[in-house]
Amino acid sequence: MGEMESPQAKMQEATYVRAALPAVDAFPVTAWLIAAASFIIKCALALFTFGTMDVLTFRADVEKISSRGASALYLEGVHYVYKGRDLGLQVFSHPPSMIHILGLWHYLEQLTGLPLQFWMRITDAIADVILLALLLKIGQRVGGIQLSARTILLVASCPISILISGFHGNTDPIMTVFVVAAIYYMETGREKSAALCFGLALCIKIVPLIFGIAFLLRMKSAKQRVWFIAVASAVFFLGGLPYFIADGRAVVQGLTAYRGQPWILSDLMGMVGITAPVHAGIFLLSVVCLSIWMSRRANLFAQIGVIVFAFLTFAPGFALQYFAWGVPFIIYLGWKFTAAYYAAAGAFLLAVYKVWYDALTLYHGTRLVFENAPLGSPLFMITWIVTLTATMGFIQRSHSTSRV
Repeated sequence: MGEMESPQAKMQEATYVRAALPAVDAFPVTAWLIAAASFIIKCALALFTFGTMDVLTFRADVEKISSRGASALYLEGVHYVYKGRDLGLQVFSHPPSMIHILGLWHYLEQLTGLPLQFWMRITDAIADVILLALLLKIGQRVGGIQLSARTILLVASCPISILISGFHGNTDPIMTVFVVAAIYYMETGREKSAALCFGLALCIKIVPLIFGIAFLLRMKSAKQRVWFIAVASAVFFLGGLPYFIADGRAVVQGLTAYRGQPWILSDLMGMVGITAPVHAGIFLLSVVCLSIWMSRRANLFAQIGVIVFAFLTFAPGFALQYFAWGVPFIIYLGWKFTAAYYAAAGAFLLAVYKVWYDALTLYHGTRLVFENAPLGSPLFMITWIVTLTATMGFIQRSHSTSRV
């Protein structure tokens, strides 16, 4: 597949694989004990803290669906006031399959008395456990990944996952685990299973569309590509029934309405007159070019990884929960990059959560203060520099490895 590998590249890839296997085999017990401790912390956060404004939005979404229906949710969004503060319009930009999942979490809330955001965050925590298992398998079966013992332990104890899955209250960890599962199945020759998982990722968020070209370039034939598109599209469509048929226009409007918060590059481009739509177009074109260039130089895991970190660095919109996307892919660069990303983003998240949401307060005392989030702090700049360095690291490493 792709270009012929040089003997030097093959030897380097083999070295990576040999380095990965002993680490994966020698430290599973320690890794799983740490993962269990992290899971317990996430459960405690889910049980005893309120979460972010995203939690309020999802709860308002459920109420809107119950009172006005899915079409009104997509067309109008939700607008509400929290403790006298106008929070403005919140657009529902999730696929319609998420309406079913919200309904399940709401049912569990009514059944158990535990709030909807508890069940959402428990689902995220379970996704993190599955993610660790998938990364262990990828380390065993996919060449070119330096999965050392230290890297495994860092993933098991990742502060980004603890804060986003345990406290934040959104669906990004669930989407990420489906994307990684799709990569695993693709790299092990099971394209239809990969397409199924990719379709499920799309059922959680529409974001994986930007990874689609990397998956298609990974395949050998047009027939495989057609099957992949057909299966993923069918899963996405069936998961969104009956809303795609009853409220199709409203669904499309909602899916294309989300913009995210400004990030460093979007602010800089705005200063020179480049609008957000133009920035988005430039970014998407860059993703296509980067995917084509990387397709001959790295495995699919690395191809998706560079897109993720390019997004975290250069995208026109941003949200704190996006840091969960990078949790699995940074391991491709080794434990030092992994530790740097986890530490920088974890510290930044904790600082923002503490300022905005008083994350250390128990459930009924939680307050949304919205005061001076540290977006101009050194932590903000350090985190952005780390994502930029990681993006460059993916590209640089692609020069020394060939596609497996």
